[in-house]
Amino acid sequence: MSCNEHTKKVKSLTKSIQPRKYGFGFIYRLIKDGECSYVGQTVDLKSRLYHHLSAGKTFDSVEVFQCEIENLNNVEADLIVKLKPVLNRSIPKCDAFVRVTTVRDDICALIMKEGIKPDYTESGGNAIKYVTSKKRDKILELASRIILKAESLTGE
Repeated sequence: MSCNEHTKKVKSLTKSIQPRKYGFGFIYRLIKDGECSYVGQTVDLKSRLYHHLSAGKTFDSVEVFQCEIENLNNVEADLIVKLKPVLNRSIPKCDAFVRVTTVRDDICALIMKEGIKPDYTESGGNAIKYVTSKKRDKILELASRIILKAESLTGE
């Protein structure tokens, strides 16, 4: 598709969309063959759609609604989790969801706080971290307690 064709498609897709209100952004869903293939957010919808087309994303239509800027990440993340669009690779940082790597880092910090420190050895000039089986058992016991406490607090 040429630049001119991209511009025409963006104009056609956005002709009935109301201008963005002050303090608001857009949440949009790209629709391909009747299915949501991508969820995104932007304050400049035309530019963002043009970018998607230029990047080779194909879609038949776009569904759009406005959302207060401070809620964009939470709303986008919620829709990505619910709709599971095939083109989304991650969710934005938000209050409602936490990346697994963040949870891992939090657990590691708690383990260190409990006084369970890894041991180190040298091999070929590289430091290798390890824990003994006894420390591993203590870590797993601590993790189990953390999980049980979290489940009781969240009801999950």
